[in-house]
Amino acid sequence: MSNKAKRIAIFRFCAPAASKLLSNSKQQLYLCPICGRGYSEESAITGKELTLEDVPPRNMGGRGLLLTCKECNSKAGYKIDYHIKSQLDLQDLAGIFMGQSGGGKSSGTMLINDERFPITVQRKDGCTEIKLIKKANDPTKVNNLKDFMTALSVNGGGDGLEFNINKTVKLDYRLLKIAFLKSGFLLVTAMLGYRYAFDKRLLIVREQISNPEKDLLGTCFWIEQGKAQPFPKRRIISVSDPLPLFLVTYDNGAVILPNPLSPTDIYAIIRKKWEKEQSINFTGKIYEWPEKALMILDSHN
Repeated sequence: MSNKAKRIAIFRFCAPAASKLLSNSKQQLYLCPICGRGYSEESAITGKELTLEDVPPRNMGGRGLLLTCKECNSKAGYKIDYHIKSQLDLQDLAGIFMGQSGGGKSSGTMLINDERFPITVQRKDGCTEIKLIKKANDPTKVNNLKDFMTALSVNGGGDGLEFNINKTVKLDYRLLKIAFLKSGFLLVTAMLGYRYAFDKRLLIVREQISNPEKDLLGTCFWIEQGKAQPFPKRRIISVSDPLPLFLVTYDNGAVILPNPLSPTDIYAIIRKKWEKEQSINFTGKIYEWPEKALMILDSHN
């Protein structure tokens, strides 16, 4: 299915729920779940104002679950979403050197004899394979490196040779967590629908996603993956105890989101009662990440 066909299908599935929410059965609109602005079907057809949103980002295995307006999609893309890719790039490189990557490939810079060489790094047949990127390297420097390495081989030296491999990425861990917050919000919205997204408890979440430069929530919405009792990865957990809430879990942690039974000041409660590094046991029901928009709450009204 083309992206255009996906946009139209999502629009036609979600627009009736938006009409009910707005008490307007005459005009079919799609509401951007982040900013709440309404758009006509023409916006989904052209893709100029409504864009297919990969949830979570495609580099995490996400898929087009919902539409968001072009402004929200673009703003999040260059302000927060790319931090997820930066983290994954670092994890891929570390995984290759630790032998934890099956056939993954990464890139970086090798420093040897005070010269820098752009390289690719790959785990292949149980070994770490390092290759120079031809188009990115000065041919003269490459030839000098070949002569140097050949001389070492012929003379039987090289035992004390040291080199460093570096990878430079732009990564802000606060913004990374907000990127996970955005994906978690959209995952639960795809599962439950507009009545969830526009619940008053979610207003602060939507404001934080729309304004990542502002520190509205601090870090109270984020939980690191526990070592003693790790929670299942890439799931939605509907928690009943100690507080009614949602956990959307990732590989390294989870975001906390209100659920329809949460107290309105849930983040203030979390900030006050849950101390840093405190061990917390959760009781709840586990769901798979949705593979398509379900809008369960909307369809039941």
